[in-house]
Amino acid sequence: MGLVITKFGAGTKFGVGTKFGYKYDDDTFDTDAQTDFETILTETGTEYTITQNVETVDGRGNITSITPSTFQAQGIIQDISKKDRQIHEMGLAVPGNSKAFFKPTYNDGADAVVVGDIITDAAGSKWKIIETIGERTISDSEVFRLFIIQNMYLEGSTLTNIDTTTSDQKTDIDNILLEVGDMYIVTQSTETKDGFGNILTITESTFRAYGLLQDISKKDRQIHEMGLAVPGNVKGYFNANYNNGANYLKEGDKLTDKNSVDWRIIKIIGERTYGDLEIFKSFILQKINLEGS
Repeated sequence: MGLVITKFGAGTKFGVGTKFGYKYDDDTFDTDAQTDFETILTETGTEYTITQNVETVDGRGNITSITPSTFQAQGIIQDISKKDRQIHEMGLAVPGNSKAFFKPTYNDGADAVVVGDIITDAAGSKWKIIETIGERTISDSEVFRLFIIQNMYLEGSTLTNIDTTTSDQKTDIDNILLEVGDMYIVTQSTETKDGFGNILTITESTFRAYGLLQDISKKDRQIHEMGLAVPGNVKGYFNANYNNGANYLKEGDKLTDKNSVDWRIIKIIGERTYGDLEIFKSFILQKINLEGS
């Protein structure tokens, strides 16, 4: 893994889609993005019991026995919303149906969630996976899978197939951040300079942004290597932009949470893109007014 450092000249302006002062090499990008997705699913999801039927077949291909097997899997189950255009077009937005996010494999690749599996939560509620909506990949690495699941006590609907697109992947992440994250007030400072580069005025503006803050764990190898795993620092995941592209987060922004705790974005550690579309950004934030910050 390498860390590419870029020195920008004075007066450089940053915008959505621009290259920041550093980024990870291409040889680690897929792994970094996959780790981000897995962290969201693992730390904000729920553990479910997955039940699969294992068939025993004789030499002629006839099924001689069916044995159920189970494994545990972290995932996220969400209600289908109005934003899930693709699911509505497929006729799957019916009572009893939900959407579910799971990793491609579990237990070091030994198990995978597939259509037909039964999902059971801690309360004993059961869903059946009835359709795979998307197998989301970055380059050749599969990051997560999106399913339609059905409450086992309600009837479903006729299924059709539809191709997934890059915008579908962004919609998935937007929905995850919206439903498992929190709302923050973002305060940005805009400087006005004279012809010599001297600051004349500083104007503050605010907007609202949904995102997810998490503690830095031992698994965050890159953050530790960058020397950013210090008391008061957390990692954050936010959309690429807000308000139809009018606003975006950048280094130096202040975020205020629902408990009136202030955080400062001190480093951008990832701009996750698929093709030309930026999916989300990851940041390091520092708690303001914490001793040593």
